[in-house]
Amino acid sequence: MRQAGFDGELPDRIRAFDEIVKTHEWSESAGSITQPIDYYRQFRGRPEGPNRVYDASDLPGVGYTRQVADTTRMGLGESWTEAGQPVREHPEPSSDLFTHTSGPNQHALITEQLTRHHYVMTLTMSTRQTYPTCR
Repeated sequence: MRQAGFDGELPDRIRAFDEIVKTHEWSESAGSITQPIDYYRQFRGRPEGPNRVYDASDLPGVGYTRQVADTTRMGLGESWTEAGQPVREHPEPSSDLFTHTSGPNQHALITEQLTRHHYVMTLTMSTRQTYPTCR
């Protein structure tokens, strides 16, 4: 998991990242960029509960996949956080089976980035290994 803080217009950054990723042979796997861009345009600032409004952290993320070998596929997920709202805690995995986490606290990193930037993009990478079955 990695974060990058940025300023400017969120839809422009989503489009630019989409171009870069697709140039490097990743394909969309979980939704297109159209949905988060449209939702942000339509719902930004709408009340979402006590002391909270709809912002970048409410948007559906975008996912990409890339086949790297016959049995290995990589995934890349993109999500966003916006300054001015409480940073949400990401849920812990329901099981620690096959889960490895290391490094600094992600919540703290996002909070720190938001002191310098209006948005933080979070990238999550995963791999999936498929083993052939013998008959």
